[in-house]
Amino acid sequence: MHKLKAFTLIELLVVIAIIALLMAILMPALQRVKKQAKAVICQSNLKEWGMCYLMYLQENDNKFVVGYDNSVGWASYFTWMDRLRPYFQDDAIFTCPSASKESRYPMAGQIRRGSTFGRWHAENPIIKSSYDGSYGQNYWICDTERADPWGTSRHWKNTTSSRHPLYNIPLFVDCIWIGGYPYDVDTPIAIEDTATTGGNQMTRFCLNRHNGVVNCIFLDNSCRKVGLKELWTLKWHREFDTNGYWTTTGGAVPTDWPEWMMSFKDY
Repeated sequence: MHKLKAFTLIELLVVIAIIALLMAILMPALQRVKKQAKAVICQSNLKEWGMCYLMYLQENDNKFVVGYDNSVGWASYFTWMDRLRPYFQDDAIFTCPSASKESRYPMAGQIRRGSTFGRWHAENPIIKSSYDGSYGQNYWICDTERADPWGTSRHWKNTTSSRHPLYNIPLFVDCIWIGGYPYDVDTPIAIEDTATTGGNQMTRFCLNRHNGVVNCIFLDNSCRKVGLKELWTLKWHREFDTNGYWTTTGGAVPTDWPEWMMSFKDY
């Protein structure tokens, strides 16, 4: 009679310990790969938005989407979504996969702002449209034939009006709201993920969504990662000082930044 062989208790414990050790080693690597995959999808979404905007320009004499309209009020800020509607089919391009959580921050009625990892929800009461997403437009890019309280001299009005390189003018960026008007004097938010939709509008885009960077599509249709401190070096509007206080050229040092941003790369 053959004697059956089996693992001893000690051998089983050793195997379990080895598996646990391998899992502990592999999990961080798998998490990094997962984050990288989400960042790639995010950039792919923004590239689609860039193509949608390019098609819109080609059919509208290179004029940008109209901006704020006094006759409509704040609802006119929804214009870019409504105007680009004919150029895309899948609403998935509205949302970065790293920011797909439902928003917990109500603003008015059913409207909710987003967060670092949460999407916004916006409704246009004029034409009854509704959207969820996690990207926002640089509102300084708009056709200013209509009244705009933010100062029309700063706006980029069409693709031929800029003497500044288009590759440094942001169009769509990771954002907690549908858009914003950043100024070079805007200060970074003191506590991470506490930005609101009022006042200082650079903080709408300054999100630690992708390990110290956000994704951005520019007016030349290029798409790349942008460091959070680098946001202050982009040419958001015609008069934006890209060498302002919050840049290394302007004299900013790591200790000038809020604690949550100190370790990020300087620009």
